[in-house]
Amino acid sequence: MELGLEGRAILITGGAKGIGAAIARAVAAEGALPVVLDRDEAALDALLSEVPRAVMVACDLRDATACRDAVLESVRRAGTIDAVINNAAVNDSVGLERGDPERFRESLRTNLHHCYDVVHAALPALKQSSSGSAWRAGIINIASK
Repeated sequence: MELGLEGRAILITGGAKGIGAAIARAVAAEGALPVVLDRDEAALDALLSEVPRAVMVACDLRDATACRDAVLESVRRAGTIDAVINNAAVNDSVGLERGDPERFRESLRTNLHHCYDVVHAALPALKQSSSGSAWRAGIINIASK
């Protein structure tokens, strides 16, 4: 399948295992550079052995400053960010019936806040990627809440 990703740097949060790792493998097969943010360093190392040209950055996405620093490191190492796929999430079953307001807020911090934090930090690179070409930077959000 030709997705037009050749030479593009695609940042994937929670990309070291499961769906995120499958996305990283797929974009690499399309000729893109997977840029993977994940807190599991062992899983990052394992994926790097499968996708050796990928950029791996360890990051706890629950920390806004860590998100910003990880995106800046990603841009430094990849040269740019052309798209962001917010994939990181934990199915913690916290909701109206199984939870309370504080646990739900913590679940949002784990599963949602990083989507804003990562894209906010990546916005200058995304805007630069879109300027002067037919390519339009993209943001894909995969939700568990």
